[in-house]
Amino acid sequence: MERGRSASGDATGVPGRSPGSSASEQTGGCGEVPAEAAFRIGHAGVRRDGTREAAGGGVRLTAADGSRGDWPPPSGAGCSDRNGGALLIPAYGAAGYELRAAESTTGRRSLAVDSGGGPVLRRPAPRPAGGRPVTPGCGRCRRIMLCGARVAAVKVGDVAKLNQIIAVEKGIKSKSHQDLTAAHHGLQKPALLAGISRTYQPKDEEGEQLPPESTRVQVQAEDVLRETAATLTRLFDVTATKDWANCTARADVKVDGQVLVADVPVSYLLFLEKQLTDLNTFVRKLPVLDASESWVQDPSTDAWKTEPVRTLRTKKVPRNHVKAEATDKHPAQVEVYYEDIPVGYWTTVKFSGALPARRVNELLGRVEKVQQAVKFAREEANGADVTDKRVGDAVFGYLFG
Repeated sequence: MERGRSASGDATGVPGRSPGSSASEQTGGCGEVPAEAAFRIGHAGVRRDGTREAAGGGVRLTAADGSRGDWPPPSGAGCSDRNGGALLIPAYGAAGYELRAAESTTGRRSLAVDSGGGPVLRRPAPRPAGGRPVTPGCGRCRRIMLCGARVAAVKVGDVAKLNQIIAVEKGIKSKSHQDLTAAHHGLQKPALLAGISRTYQPKDEEGEQLPPESTRVQVQAEDVLRETAATLTRLFDVTATKDWANCTARADVKVDGQVLVADVPVSYLLFLEKQLTDLNTFVRKLPVLDASESWVQDPSTDAWKTEPVRTLRTKKVPRNHVKAEATDKHPAQVEVYYEDIPVGYWTTVKFSGALPARRVNELLGRVEKVQQAVKFAREEANGADVTDKRVGDAVFGYLFG
């Protein structure tokens, strides 16, 4: 038996409530009735009066970002519908659902079941027509036994994982921000908050008769506060669940099968991941020795050096080139040119503090290997089971209560 929490409607048509949740009931008709909950809905229980098969109707799930699915018939994912009109339908962590009844059904009721925590739920099962037991439900509905008037034991969904909470947090945060912004803008329009009612009475009986005038209040600030609290409660709870789980989620960083750092909190794994990304960029930009030279380690200077290279040093010496001899009428034509004359030898040795390409590639490989190990450890830590935290009700119960 696992634990669950529910929100259901009573027989009077007034929805029952558990903290941060709601459900609804409608008798007769074929309208669409929405139900929402502050928790992720594991299953939705649907029941109607009578045992006769009814065509039409359906259940449409609502995701955390407000998107809605199709209208499949309420078949309970393979569960029998011949059990007094009662079904248990998998909701797969939906934020809410809409229930559409067939035209011929009456006494429709629904129940949202939390799969994360809360007390053990027991509900009396309806007796099928003729008292015939109904076989257990399908595997996706988790052990459902509806046998006459006996107690039905429901084992609800699996415990949520930290990575699942992280996956839905962004959508919930975005939707909460949109709803809060819309509520804020709505309250900035005084015309929607104001109303008036006035009647006219002439001074004497023969005076002109004018019809009464009235304008209704379109926005109630208290209603906006309740809706805002409900929206932010979901965000507060999801964030609290993630942060509380981050305090206990841990994993080992393993490189080549060896534990490099043991029992690392997930918050530090995120820090490591960011720092290693910066280190990867740093290592890639390390200076590398010129590949066109041959380098050897020089212990005396603790640097790299090349083999000595001897080169010739020359000096330019001016020379005269007589292009035309002098005559009694013209001077000689002489051109000055320079000749390179060897005067000595240079012996050159180059030094460098850069790193060989082999060393840089080795360092880069190590950084990338640790990066991969940290990512594996983070995913392992994020796979830890979480316990749903309900702090939004307490916070907004005090703030807006």
